[in-house]
Amino acid sequence: MIKIFKILVLAGVIIGSIGIASYKIMASDRIENLALEDYKAGQSQSSKNMILKKDQHGLKSSNLSSLEKNKDGLKLSDFSLPIYDMTETKDILSSDGKNISKLLKSTDKKLWFMMNENEPEGIVVVNNVNPIKMGGKNRSKDLMKIYKDIKNNVKSEEDIKYFEFEGQGIFVISHNNIDEIYLSVGASKVLDMEAGKKISSKEFMSQMKKYISNLQ
Repeated sequence: MIKIFKILVLAGVIIGSIGIASYKIMASDRIENLALEDYKAGQSQSSKNMILKKDQHGLKSSNLSSLEKNKDGLKLSDFSLPIYDMTETKDILSSDGKNISKLLKSTDKKLWFMMNENEPEGIVVVNNVNPIKMGGKNRSKDLMKIYKDIKNNVKSEEDIKYFEFEGQGIFVISHNNIDEIYLSVGASKVLDMEAGKKISSKEFMSQMKKYISNLQ
């Protein structure tokens, strides 16, 4: 009986170990992790090529080990932003502009920050199948600053919605069924509005409608 018990315990330990190992493999194979590793590999190769080119021309080059160390230190943020899409143009143009959030629909896309310790050094955008976008150091710093500024103004981080217009980031938060909009630097240039500051839903929609109408 004791022998059988020992065998069962041993089998349980082995199965548990296999389960933990499988989980680690699955976690490392997640799309965002693979995208990050691809980005780091690409940046490392670019650094090597740049240094080689400088050496060939007799120019002083940066320390390769230092550059690689910075890239190897990149990790994904411990949170991601679900990315929403805006509804069809006709629905935007017919909207009264009171609630932008009602014009947003969920997608399978998410945005992660590439972090070097506490500093964002880029973004990773993926869906459930493929990487979509990697890089954008300045953009990551801009988006992170806005996110940190507004997350203290909501009861739950789930109240923050992120979407892109003409490829540029925009945040929406709701207070008592009233939406507030915060534009990234890129979005502010597209819509000719202030970046990183609270904008009313109606003011934002008015400017967006004007932009869309000018394209038609």
